[in-house]
Amino acid sequence: MPAYPWALHFLHDEGLGPKEQDEQFKIYKRFNITVSCVALTGIGLIMCRRLGPALGIPLTLATAFTFFVFKAVLVQPELTFFFLYFCEFVLMLRCLQKPSWKAGLALGLLAGVAHLFKASSLPTILLFLILAGLRAIGIWWKSRQGHPEQKGSALGGFAAPVLCLAGFLAVTGTFLRNTVRTYGSPFYDPNTRYYFWAESPGEMGALQVVYLAYRKPQIDQFNYKDPRLLAFLPKWEPDAARRDYLLSTAAAGGVTPLEGEWDILPGARNWFKNHTWKDALDRVWRGFFDKRDGLYFHNLTHRNDYFYYVEVLCCAMVFLLVVTLFYRRKELGAALKKNILPILFAVGCIFGNLLLYAWWAEISNRNRFFLTQFLPLLFSMGLVIRWCCDQLTWETLDIRSGPVRVPAWLGGWSIKGPFLAFFVVLFLWKALIPHIREIRELADMKVAVRNLNQ
Repeated sequence: MPAYPWALHFLHDEGLGPKEQDEQFKIYKRFNITVSCVALTGIGLIMCRRLGPALGIPLTLATAFTFFVFKAVLVQPELTFFFLYFCEFVLMLRCLQKPSWKAGLALGLLAGVAHLFKASSLPTILLFLILAGLRAIGIWWKSRQGHPEQKGSALGGFAAPVLCLAGFLAVTGTFLRNTVRTYGSPFYDPNTRYYFWAESPGEMGALQVVYLAYRKPQIDQFNYKDPRLLAFLPKWEPDAARRDYLLSTAAAGGVTPLEGEWDILPGARNWFKNHTWKDALDRVWRGFFDKRDGLYFHNLTHRNDYFYYVEVLCCAMVFLLVVTLFYRRKELGAALKKNILPILFAVGCIFGNLLLYAWWAEISNRNRFFLTQFLPLLFSMGLVIRWCCDQLTWETLDIRSGPVRVPAWLGGWSIKGPFLAFFVVLFLWKALIPHIREIRELADMKVAVRNLNQ
């Protein structure tokens, strides 16, 4: 996507020779570290404002000491996109809860910028537009049924998704127009058009041979002898005569575009032509549960340190929801009814993307795809924890028919303080201290290697 290279070109010095390229790369790294620090500061401010410092600061530290500290030195757009996507997610929740034209416009502009960094938020935008449209239609219908006070809310409800879409197109319009001119589709992406439908890492490697990274796929005199292509060409084109014609044309210096008449590459149409819905469900199941190829329940719990934070937060959230359900059932039901669309959006966004990543695990089980949903997942669980803590006090728990009896001197003190203190201690013991220890050990190893070289 064009935004990150466009930002780096301001730092590029064309006068540098090959020997000075390392210095140029260091400039790029320092730029990425600076941007990452700014993004982490923004994440911390959002977390603390919406969740409170007691919960926001530990979650910001979790973000800093898991992937930010390791990815900041890489010249990649991921961290910038993670920050923009997180802001986009928070604004979407806000628009579904209290829609306004200002929030809708800001969301559209932000979503457009995020799309120019990485085209991974389109499913989330589509889900938001559907739910926001349903909310606006529901409010409009109520106003037609004798609730005139809902008329103003209906206008704001319709304005939010419309202005969101308008802002998105205003930012990305030129890029989308050029994409249509080059590839025939405004949202053309080789990852979703071709790679997503491959059935093995080897087939994904064969797709890379036909120039998908930077132009339309084709076979020519430069790639027709590649063994990766020859290994999968019989699968893509079972007809031996057509296959021989394709290779002989390439050998003679001709070019055969693999679109239109030669639409033989993996894609949605070709995949479902040769598979059933049962095959699709089996692939998703393998992505979740297969220990060799799977991405989530095995690899997340065995490979990724950041899963500890998700684990701790999830346990805390489930515990507090059970307690709230027992003591504050009416308040919990009212909150669910009032915030049903934001809840549906958060659940659909996170788990819908996890389903897509489980499908992708068939060809690549690199767990970096989960990092896109890491911040929204922490934030969503943090919102639930804070709401539950606000509803529960020691006086609430002192019910004669309940299982918990507390001293009278505690009165109406909130349960939030002691619970969050316990959570911070558990958080530091479970996750943060081991990370600091690993970083110190890595620094000591680097010093030892440097002394050895000297």
